[in-house]
Amino acid sequence: MLVISGTVHEPFTIEPPGAFLEAFPGQERTAVLAVRNQEAEPLRLEAARSDRTGIEAAVEEIAPGREYRVTVRRDPNLAPGSYRAQLELEFTGPNGGKVQVPVTVIQKRRVWWSRGGVVFRERPAAGQPSPAVTLRVEKHRDPEFRVTKIESDLPFLRFELKRLPEEDEVTRYELEFRLAPAELPESAFRGAVTIETSDAEVPRLSLPVMGPGKPAAAGGR
Repeated sequence: MLVISGTVHEPFTIEPPGAFLEAFPGQERTAVLAVRNQEAEPLRLEAARSDRTGIEAAVEEIAPGREYRVTVRRDPNLAPGSYRAQLELEFTGPNGGKVQVPVTVIQKRRVWWSRGGVVFRERPAAGQPSPAVTLRVEKHRDPEFRVTKIESDLPFLRFELKRLPEEDEVTRYELEFRLAPAELPESAFRGAVTIETSDAEVPRLSLPVMGPGKPAAAGGR
């Protein structure tokens, strides 16, 4: 029996394998893909086309037939939300063809928060603090933005607020939530946390809080 072993190489590499963009309205952001030819013969990247309006790409030749840079941009005025697109890269040469690359764009709200709820997925062990759940609250181009008040209807919910250093004109806060294990109810719980801000358009965020209930006893389930 003849056995042939070896490694199959793609004619080119794309790094990273997809483009991801996250930005506030009006904020300039790009994602860059590095495309490199793995073959001896030249391979030319002719075009990069997006299948969604508001997301586009430009090709820059770094080394003829060998290396290219693809810069992905989105319309800064897209409505807040999550967008997915396919970027078609067209190659010419002996191993030419077309390749689809996924693109994800997240256009943030004016005031942005990193999660839609505070979910504790595991019960803390008896006598141990619960793992923290972290929430970020941010606003672009408003250095006076503040998180002014935090309240919850769950007496066993603990939270700590800290202001992070400003980055790219974004005022950033981080909230760390934990549970007080000794005060947890026996069964699963559900409540809410309210976060008040200094923003006139988004003065209050109300997020659900949920978790699995009282810690398991040592050695038990």
